[in-house]
Amino acid sequence: MARLASQLEARTASERELRRRLSEAHAQVAARDEQLQRLEGELERERVESSRLLREAQHAHVLLDEMRRTRVWRAGRLWWWLRDSLLRRDA
Repeated sequence: MARLASQLEARTASERELRRRLSEAHAQVAARDEQLQRLEGELERERVESSRLLREAQHAHVLLDEMRRTRVWRAGRLWWWLRDSLLRRDA
């Protein structure tokens, strides 16, 4: 009878230890889940910001292309080219 009581006590202690470890594991998983959600939120914000910057850059490129097709741009480019040519010749 004493042997059964000691086995029961050992089994109960072992079960308590397993429950404690399981509880700790659940706490770790919950903490990691929270960290993962936070990181996913940051990643999504970075994706949104990257998309916004890409759209702005593409729009700026379109505007620059449109500006380069104007007479004022070509006249200004010609003036700067002529100025630089004369400065190089004089140097």
